[in-house]
Amino acid sequence: MLKSNTTELGYILAALGFTLIAMATTEPALNTGDYARVLNSMSLEVGVWKQPGHCLAYVSSPAEWPTSSAAFFGMIFGFVDRAIGSNCLSIDHWFLILSMIYWIGGLLVLRRGKGLIKGISAFLLFASYFLFAGFLYSFYQEAVLLPLTPWLYLGFAARNPSTIPFVLLIGFALLSKPQAVFFAPVFFFLVIALHRRAPSWTRTSLGLAMIFATSAFSLANTCCGEQNAYNRIFNGIGWTILKAEDWPAPEFDQRHSYFYENQSELTSQAGPACAPNQLKLMGTTYWPTGNDIRTSSDTSEPAIENAEFVKNLNFWDFLSCFASETSASDYLNTTFSQFFGSDFSVPYIFKYSGRGGLLETINQFRKLILNHLPILLAIAVVVAILLRARAWAAILLIYLFLAAPLFVALGDGFFEFEKHILLHFLFLICPGFLFLLLPFEKSEPEPHPE
Repeated sequence: MLKSNTTELGYILAALGFTLIAMATTEPALNTGDYARVLNSMSLEVGVWKQPGHCLAYVSSPAEWPTSSAAFFGMIFGFVDRAIGSNCLSIDHWFLILSMIYWIGGLLVLRRGKGLIKGISAFLLFASYFLFAGFLYSFYQEAVLLPLTPWLYLGFAARNPSTIPFVLLIGFALLSKPQAVFFAPVFFFLVIALHRRAPSWTRTSLGLAMIFATSAFSLANTCCGEQNAYNRIFNGIGWTILKAEDWPAPEFDQRHSYFYENQSELTSQAGPACAPNQLKLMGTTYWPTGNDIRTSSDTSEPAIENAEFVKNLNFWDFLSCFASETSASDYLNTTFSQFFGSDFSVPYIFKYSGRGGLLETINQFRKLILNHLPILLAIAVVVAILLRARAWAAILLIYLFLAAPLFVALGDGFFEFEKHILLHFLFLICPGFLFLLLPFEKSEPEPHPE
């Protein structure tokens, strides 16, 4: 008992230390325009591409109905915050609440493990937080998935989880961001596995219904948007044709700048493929090119035709362009070359320099790890499978790791490729390895009459 209390006290003190370090090293992230999806449900306003202050003033405009977990949580947070008299939302408070949810879930995870497994669990929990706590200092939709990760494990690994919390947990995870639909097959498998351990037709039926409902909602909100459709074709296929993996730029922001600095040469190299009126769009992105075409004030017939073309792009246009302009081998080569060669510290979102001293050293260490994250995780996946060779867990980990880059490329081309991949890394590091390494509880055998 004393040893257990000492371990938990050590965990709490370490969690406090990691939280303070994160607060000192991860300032509010730069708003790349994604914040609106969350802030609209919180009666808050931050300009696009603007560094937010530490306390955001509430505005009088009515809150919109939330369309993601972060927006839903933010709406409740903002309502409570205003009810107690605040006239601005403190990002520090937002950060601390999300961190506290994460650490409480992590403490419950540690109570499940023993010996080496407990040590591995603690390492994964602290490593996940250290690498990704910067998202908690932002209003990106994926931010909410970090606090949920230890709770996801607890829900799926428990002997007999309560139905309503379990089903809501699945819903919150899959609604964290439209691309979280990628995790639906994993959750589907785990719900079935849970049913085999502890049969409950009510819980299983509701869990599967939640998976299908949230997946349909996510697909409806992400598959047909003109921004995604444009980038899928002209950024995804375009950068494949132009072999973006060979450009002198290791992350999206640099590649984006490189293309537009050399736009004339590169678009001429690609030619007027898959666009009307001999437009040379291959390699361009919706922001700014597609949006400029879509909102052009030019009233000539070709300009109107071009605008309608952008508005009505769909997945069939992608398939048609793909078949005529590139090959599966080239597309996969560009996708995985960028996956293993990119800088996943996303420096165009988070600041890693300018703090000096020990804080600067900590940030540079974090940046170094994130920069090589795919390679490090590939090694970790192989080691984890060798240590605990469960066929089903190995399949889940390989799916999460190797299918993610292709899923991101097919969803939005290579636009902000690294930022979108980080959502998958965040999910993979903590619960992914816990599912593989920690034993699941077995249901109690039913008593047999003598």
